[in-house]
Parts: sequence; structure tokens; C-alpha cells
Amino acid sequence: IDLELDKITRRLQEKNCSLSLEDSARAFLLEKSYKPECGAREVRRVVEQSLEDPLAENILGLDLSNRACTVTVSQSPQADELCFAIAAQEQSIPEPPLTDVVEPGPEPLQPVSR
Repeated sequence: IDLELDKITRRLQEKNCSLSLEDSARAFLLEKSYKPECGAREVRRVVEQSLEDPLAENILGLDLSNRACTVTVSQSPQADELCFAIAAQEQSIPEPPLTDVVEPGPEPLQPVSR
């Protein structure tokens, strides 16, 4: 599961968002994806259907331009699904670094004739 979550985390970081998965959500994904006969394919399918697709639908409805966000994922206590809490905050745009002013140095040395 961690490999699949890392992929999602990296994609979110490209959009200035972070992912926080509560223990209940991790346990939910582990339980739903445990099928030894299917191997890792089942993990990918469950993560995609239970986490990635609903998360994308939730994010698409938000205006996250010039904002960073934190997505917290937990298991819904009433249903067999995950819940998403998305907190967006204004992103401070860093000011460009000041460039050092270089003072002119001493005159270049002139060759001495011998």
C-alpha cells in the first residue's frame, strides 16, 4: 500500500498539496485489498477505487489556484468508504532573493616589463 500512497503523495505535492492518511483509512485499505490470490493488482485496484478516484472528484470542485492544501483521509464510521477533509490555505508566494550588489574591484594589474 505504501508504494501506491507514495505515488499519490508525489502527484499531490506537484499541486502544492499534502496527504495525511489516518490509521483508520490505512486499516480500511489494507483490509479491502488483502487477497493473496490477486497479489499487488488488488492493492492498486482498491487504492484507485477507494482513494484516488473519490479524492480526484473532491479536488476537482475546488479552486486551488495559488493555494496549498492538506488532504486528511479517514474511514467513514457509518459507511464502507473513506472520508476526505481538504483544508486549503493561501499560499505565500516567496519573494525573489535579493541579489548581492557587487562593487567594482581594484583596477586590474598591468604587466610589468623587465
